[in-house]
Amino acid sequence: MKVVDHNGAIEGFVAHLAYVPERRIAVIVLSNLFGGAPPAMGNQLVEATLGKTVVLARERKAVPISNEDLARFVGAYQMSSGTAFTFTIRGNSLELNAGGEMMSLLYQGMKAGHPNFYVAMTNGEIEFVSDPSGAMTTVLWHQYENEQIGKRR
Repeated sequence: MKVVDHNGAIEGFVAHLAYVPERRIAVIVLSNLFGGAPPAMGNQLVEATLGKTVVLARERKAVPISNEDLARFVGAYQMSSGTAFTFTIRGNSLELNAGGEMMSLLYQGMKAGHPNFYVAMTNGEIEFVSDPSGAMTTVLWHQYENEQIGKRR
């Protein structure tokens, strides 16, 4: 279903509007704290209203992974949007630098045969795809039914 949405922000205020024309559903989220919560909340409210299952950030649990295994994901990827994604290890977790924005990733284990990470800051998921030799060559960014693909540089 088509969803039309728009975000806006000014010092001390963030707004998100989502509209589903086919169902005549409108969701408006307003906040007086700066951050990414209003768009995430708005999109989850739309999904719940449409009968989809919503998994809240606090319900996500980390699956243990060693730094040796995390090292397989480290590198730079060129995304279809033109943005560069760079993955590094910080402490015991993977971190994403997307256009200068640093985001911590929560390992969620394997999903459809691919390693999957949750990005709380954007309520998105990162999926890595390997080539036949097992090297990670492709990254998929899933966020609100949108997907971008990236190739390792």
